[in-house]
Amino acid sequence: MHDHTRLLPREIGFDDDLSIRSTGIDETHVRTLKNLYRNGVTVDPITVRRAAPEATCPYVLVDGMHRLSAFDEAFPGTNSGIPCVVIEGNQKEAFMAALMANRKVSRSLTAMERVNAAWKIVRAFPEVSKKETVEATGVSRTTIGTMRSRWRELEASGKVNVSGNWMTDKETSEWKPEEMSEE
Repeated sequence: MHDHTRLLPREIGFDDDLSIRSTGIDETHVRTLKNLYRNGVTVDPITVRRAAPEATCPYVLVDGMHRLSAFDEAFPGTNSGIPCVVIEGNQKEAFMAALMANRKVSRSLTAMERVNAAWKIVRAFPEVSKKETVEATGVSRTTIGTMRSRWRELEASGKVNVSGNWMTDKETSEWKPEEMSEE
């Protein structure tokens, strides 16, 4: 049985016997996830199980160390919890669930890959809203606004053959990005 809920980070403890990764925390990945949380992007829930009655925290983390760390950094002292899936079962079942959750081969996009993806959305799919672009890429609303402004300038000047790399395309000698409002 699996329950979906939200828990405060302080309600979730750790069990070294459930830890699979030997490399520890990847701070770059935590920063990426923290930015996604701060930008309101939906991130997969973490997986927890109920702890033994004598434990100091009512739940134990099964999967999602980086997401939990990122959420805690993004919203320190929050009273709004992180999305969780609560699984039932013993230690073996929890360990097997942790293995299953980590068997998929995945790698998050780098910050530049996300920014360039947002730049492509702005250029190729102008009907996609700012909110949808933020949700899809994790890039801030301000940056999306700057991209839209830059694309309008390029279209008006007829210079629509761009590199696709935001860092290259965002500035020229005649145009520098201004502070953009949320509009």
